[in-house]
Amino acid sequence: MDSLIPSSASAAKLLGSIDIDSLARESGFSKRACRKITPENWLRALIATSRMGKATFAANALSVGLLCGEAVSKQSLQEKMNDSAVEFLSAMLAAILRAKLEK
Repeated sequence: MDSLIPSSASAAKLLGSIDIDSLARESGFSKRACRKITPENWLRALIATSRMGKATFAANALSVGLLCGEAVSKQSLQEKMNDSAVEFLSAMLAAILRAKLEK
């Protein structure tokens, strides 16, 4: 089962091969330029906290804050958790599976 969960290095390499910003715009998750909570930071924080078993808004806010170098509130992340976020995550999953299958 552990082989199904990529290491941080392999996850970073895989995410680097995907145009995250385009998928975020196409899904409606990102409508304008993001200053703090970029789609990539949001996604990386979600992956990191999920891997640690701490996928709470507070943990995600702390992770995003560490990635962007600024404080981020859990309320701002709650606002981003909507239908567009689901569409974005679905598009990301499809892109990741395509990338893995092309190997």
